Amino acid sequence: MSSFQCSSLALNRHFPRAILHGPTFLGGIGIPSPSYRTTKEQINYFLYNIRRETFIQKSFDASLIYTQLEIGSFQHFFSLSYLRYGHLVTKSMGVQIWSETEPHGLFLRPDPSSTWIPHSLGTNDIPLMELATTVYNPKGSAMINQCRLYLHVISLYDILTYDLQGIHPSYKQGERPPSHHSTIHWPNYPKPLKNYWQLWYHFLYIHLQSYGP
Repeated sequence: MSSFQCSSLALNRHFPRAILHGPTFLGGIGIPSPSYRTTKEQINYFLYNIRRETFIQKSFDASLIYTQLEIGSFQHFFSLSYLRYGHLVTKSMGVQIWSETEPHGLFLRPDPSSTWIPHSLGTNDIPLMELATTVYNPKGSAMINQCRLYLHVISLYDILTYDLQGIHPSYKQGERPPSHHSTIHWPNYPKPLKNYWQLWYHFLYIHLQSYGP
């Protein structure tokens, strides 16, 4: 399609696509790319159905919640960087829209009253993956995330003892404490392999010791 657009404009078919599709304020011609039109159609379809009381709306809502769990942030994933967090999630229409709108500088804003987002449990609480994606590469942070999902935790306060004086010993051993009951209905995630837990221990001992109340 881009070659056709070039010929329609009397341009060589090897004309730089960055200039052809780039915004005019940056010196581009501003011709929408085929992927841009596809993204637009997907957004329109998504926004139309997410506002209706239908089975499709419920499916979209469940998918968004699942993605939010996979990322484990106090912010809705649409407002986060896909480049930073996209490797943590399962592919879905919502994720695809997220990945394709960011390069265009577009961000969807969900209604806070109708969207589930985990919240901070204390003054110094932080999402575990906010830190993990900072100190590890995508492969390492994805391994940390698999351990986090298996343990059913989201933030630092989730893994602390009740007196908030340290990390609960069970989490150090890769186990869910019987006394800690999450209010979230978590999916059943498989237990990660041994090398995943080794990185998890490193994360707890090296990068979380300075955090806490």
